[in-house]
Amino acid sequence: MLTCAGRGYAARVATSLLTALEMDELVTHTPKEYETLALALARDPARLKTLRDRLADKRRTAPLFDTPRFARDLEAAYAAMLDR
Repeated sequence: MLTCAGRGYAARVATSLLTALEMDELVTHTPKEYETLALALARDPARLKTLRDRLADKRRTAPLFDTPRFARDLEAAYAAMLDR
């Protein structure tokens, strides 16, 4: 996933996800930076594979994608609010 940070919803979501996954190197800030990085990745299959593998690994291990943990934490928060 490569994105250009911006004001649009998709750009903000993609930037947030990549930042949460500690993959900021895939966030660009201008269309020119986006094009340059996209071409660099297209020309370097080994680097692209490394980034893809890292992204896949982080999706499996990052708290952001740990749905059971999120549900447990949310349930605990609701229980704490109810107890107050």
